[in-house]
Amino acid sequence: MSGRSRRRPARKPEEAPSIPVANTTNEKHVVGASSFGLAILGISVAAFFLRLLHVFQTGAVPSAVYLMGDAKGYFDWASRIAGGAWYGEETFYQAPLYPYFLAVVISVFGESVVAIRICQCVLGATAVGLLGWATERRFGRAAGLVAAIGFALLPAAVYYDGLVQKASLASFLLCLFLFAIARWGVAVPLGESDAQPRYPALLNVFGAGVSLALLVLVRENTLLWTPLPMIWLWLHQRRSTGEGSTNELTARKRGLASCAYVAGLAVILFPVAARNASLGGEWSPTTFQAGPNFYIGNNQNANGLYLPLVPGHETPLHERSDAVRLAERESGRELTSREVSQFWFRKAGEEIGADPGRWLQLLAIKCVMVVNYFEVPDVESLTVYRDASIVLLMFDRVWHFGTLSVLAAIGFMLTRSQWRAH
Repeated sequence: MSGRSRRRPARKPEEAPSIPVANTTNEKHVVGASSFGLAILGISVAAFFLRLLHVFQTGAVPSAVYLMGDAKGYFDWASRIAGGAWYGEETFYQAPLYPYFLAVVISVFGESVVAIRICQCVLGATAVGLLGWATERRFGRAAGLVAAIGFALLPAAVYYDGLVQKASLASFLLCLFLFAIARWGVAVPLGESDAQPRYPALLNVFGAGVSLALLVLVRENTLLWTPLPMIWLWLHQRRSTGEGSTNELTARKRGLASCAYVAGLAVILFPVAARNASLGGEWSPTTFQAGPNFYIGNNQNANGLYLPLVPGHETPLHERSDAVRLAERESGRELTSREVSQFWFRKAGEEIGADPGRWLQLLAIKCVMVVNYFEVPDVESLTVYRDASIVLLMFDRVWHFGTLSVLAAIGFMLTRSQWRAH
């Protein structure tokens, strides 16, 4: 046996068993999103009950019992639709979607003003949730909660959700459009950095087109918004990543997204245009009311309030016939619906050109009226409803467009660093 000691081979250190590590980022994301969703749901439910309380407390207000002005016009139109006149006999002069919405409610619940007001409470509460989610998507959860709470308590929103007026449906569709726009980016997979580029998902883009088209059928002037999403899509080409490089949204992807957006618009507006053409021989994706409306708001006697073409004819019963009759009398011949609209546009342009200084003053007055704390009444007044509604009474003194406009300006400036990102 050799005297040399036999060297034992060194033992390899035992490898530590692998321990699965929980992805805390994912868990926090899921928990945070779940908590935010529950908070938004709670705010929406509270918004519904606030609106419901307002509806029942103002049920005895005379204009809530005996409809007047536009409210009566919409209700009568909806009753005719529910009675079988779904296609109609004339081209659309007033925005049609709200009467058709009322017709569906009447078909289900009967000719009940209370049922209409309650259905609009549901729309208003849903709009609160949509606005909260849209804001969270772009500006974070804290901003989303503030937006939802502010909209839930806004007296003007509560007030209009309780009227037989198209403002409630318009607010809902506007929030739906904002929600769809906010979701244009495909969600970043859990665990990946928020700095990863988000490309438009075609279904979300299509939904944005559909929601904006529906809004156009409630508020015709929003037809001017239709190019804006596509302009944003084509100009907003690059997004910064965490490594400081850029990822470009290819022309092919922008093209596909543009087609999806246009398809969303077309699927709603083309049938309306075809219907108008079948009844009047002229294509229009909405109505033929733009010219008279523009003249009413911008003529030499306009003051920012609604003044009808013929004094005393402030109802839908006379608006169309007055516009046609006066235009044909001054033109000396029979006019088509589009020619009537063009006549009033020309007439407004002539009166603006005759005194542009006064027109600029009128625009300034309108801007002040928008941010004013006082909700300018038409046929119905928020002040009258406030006397019967504890919701309006509690919040109208402090939470109105005067306050909202200041907060909006502050928020506009605080988020200026994020403008390019969004």
